[in-house]
Amino acid sequence: MVGLAGDGGTFDIGLQALSGAAERNEDILYVCLDNEGYMNTGIQRSGATPFGAWTTTTPVGTKVEGKREFKKDLMAIIAAHDPPYAASLSIAHYNDFIKKVEKAKGKKGFRFLHVMTPCVPGWRSDPSMTVEIARLAVETGTIGLLWEGEAPDDFERIKGIGKVFEQRLYDAGIRTYRALASATVDELAAVSQGNSPVRPDYAGWIAQAQKLLVGI
Repeated sequence: MVGLAGDGGTFDIGLQALSGAAERNEDILYVCLDNEGYMNTGIQRSGATPFGAWTTTTPVGTKVEGKREFKKDLMAIIAAHDPPYAASLSIAHYNDFIKKVEKAKGKKGFRFLHVMTPCVPGWRSDPSMTVEIARLAVETGTIGLLWEGEAPDDFERIKGIGKVFEQRLYDAGIRTYRALASATVDELAAVSQGNSPVRPDYAGWIAQAQKLLVGI
């Protein structure tokens, strides 16, 4: 199942249902087309509208200077549900866009794609500048860097890794068997040693991760 919705229906009105579907890991590919406002109903502000932006409900003048709240960090909310796949896309980065769509299609469970989509009437922009605006939004950090994330693998399947070491690896950005298999002994020692009196078998972790990769 594929669902398409704007930022108003995703960030605000439909957030409860979105969270429920993600928490249950429903087999849905959800695509949010984010133009940072309720554009179809008159260019009103939404939870996706950035700080300082003009909309018909957040005018810029002597008393009000645009929206006073920052854009909701929706990807952080989605990531908190540990979905099988979530990523942000830009129409200005075509190859990256296609790669992420294909990757999402190949997975099961709840998948979320956040697409930054400039709105010509709402943003008062020239249609010919749409792709350039999308590119600049990424390069200047206006919408953040293009992001991609996957649900972490279960490291407790690996002998010698319990909940404590698993969490240390996750915190260091080592969240999949592939990442663990490609790590070095020194890298693992640096991020997971802590105050353990016994040195873990890091080489054994790597070897087990490599074996698990064969079965994925």
